[in-house]
Amino acid sequence: MLKIPEHQVAGHKACHGLLGALMDDSGRFYKPLQDDERGPREVTFYASFSSNTMDVVSGHSHPSIMYSKIGSRTWYPQVPEDYIQRCLKKNRETSSLSLGFRLSGLQVHGNKESGFWKPEREVVWKLTADGIQLVLRKLVSSNSSADPYLVPDSLFASSVYGGSTGILAQLL
Repeated sequence: MLKIPEHQVAGHKACHGLLGALMDDSGRFYKPLQDDERGPREVTFYASFSSNTMDVVSGHSHPSIMYSKIGSRTWYPQVPEDYIQRCLKKNRETSSLSLGFRLSGLQVHGNKESGFWKPEREVVWKLTADGIQLVLRKLVSSNSSADPYLVPDSLFASSVYGGSTGILAQLL
């Protein structure tokens, strides 16, 4: 049975009659293809990248998730000029140009009482460098909260971001 991914934080969401990503009962992720040349390009990209299309958070009860787009050039070669202009506009309005990446979506689990902090896409896109630094700290903290005055403790930073044995290094 196909269903809407519970923890999807970015991308085209399947809701209100719109086509979007779905997931089956085994955790396999299905992404609709664009109807132009972008569809086959994405299939080729994901196949060459060996991307994991399985649900990697299903075993976790309260996953904190961040989705980022890396790079300041966010279009592929041979695209129409109008597509490049749309990408440039989005890049100027986000941190893509200034930081070389942008956050596209996130959810951070605080605690039982506060639940998830899952800001709207527009809020995430408008984060400054300081705001992104705060989000990166919240993602690896045991005291995460939507409270802007609470200083994240970054308790799990070394195991997530930590050097050659950190989780980020293990994913590469």
